[in-house]
Amino acid sequence: MAQSDIDLIVGNECVKTLALLVKWITLSLLLNAISDYYSVFQKQGWK
Repeated sequence: MAQSDIDLIVGNECVKTLALLVKWITLSLLLNAISDYYSVFQKQGWK
């Protein structure tokens, strides 16, 4: 394998890992926002 091939593979893995991280961060932020909204609505007496 040439050095450029190895660099490509390593780069691909880094991109995949970053994409996964971004997905999980976005998901957790969404879940936090949703639970915040629910708690606000419950405090106001809305179900």
